[in-house]
Amino acid sequence: MKSLYVNTKDQTFLTTDGTHLIIADPNTKIRSLLISELDTVLVRGRVIIDSQAVFFLARHNVAISLMEKDGHQDALFLPYNHCLAFHYREQRIILKSAENMMRYIKWLNTQKMLQQMAVIRRFSPQIKLKNEIGEGDYQCWLKEMRPLSLQLWMVVKNQIEILLRNFLANKILKAGLDIHLGGYFRRANYGFLLDMMFIMEVRADEDSLLFFKQKNWKELVEEESSNNFILLEEGFHNIVHRFENKKAKLSDIVDLIIDDFFALLRELRS
Repeated sequence: MKSLYVNTKDQTFLTTDGTHLIIADPNTKIRSLLISELDTVLVRGRVIIDSQAVFFLARHNVAISLMEKDGHQDALFLPYNHCLAFHYREQRIILKSAENMMRYIKWLNTQKMLQQMAVIRRFSPQIKLKNEIGEGDYQCWLKEMRPLSLQLWMVVKNQIEILLRNFLANKILKAGLDIHLGGYFRRANYGFLLDMMFIMEVRADEDSLLFFKQKNWKELVEEESSNNFILLEEGFHNIVHRFENKKAKLSDIVDLIIDDFFALLRELRS
């Protein structure tokens, strides 16, 4: 299974013949992909998607993410399911009492801290970490590591977060969890997805740091005006290539977190 990245000029067109997703670009080049090969579709820039393609992807449980070239995600289309998620009733246990909610929030913070410590150890192995660190400790470390311009940093990180959100959405749906039933982001659309992003945002920091450690990173971004940056096409390809190469590792990390979440639900029911 793989993600399809559509990142081309105007007049690129997505449609279907019933078994394949068909991509036609302005030069009349046509590609087709079996739906069984896809788990997500990410569209960057102006691309025409006909309704047949949208219905086709929805029927096969494939999410579509639309993003602007400035790094903002405009929409995330998920397949509609009028039935409750398979583990919906188990998942609701986190909302049953204030005590359960506190234990869930503590679990989220612990999982996030473990990811932060793993990233610090990767880039700064000389730092001797104790059994835990605070959010302030991590943010101070990150500020020293990232570029001075926060705007430049966010242009890159925003693009990576879009890829990560799409990846997490797919993992959540496949696990049979309710993507909207969050605790930290309670009563919010995509609440549980946002809860998982709360944990995994540090992995977007990790990829952003790797981007800026490249000697040629200045060739991958452009300053349009004073402290206003855009990510060039080559920069986006660079980010996607790195993200795809680490998907197996990310999958292992997320699977362990989801397994631990199910273990928490069992504890709360006992």
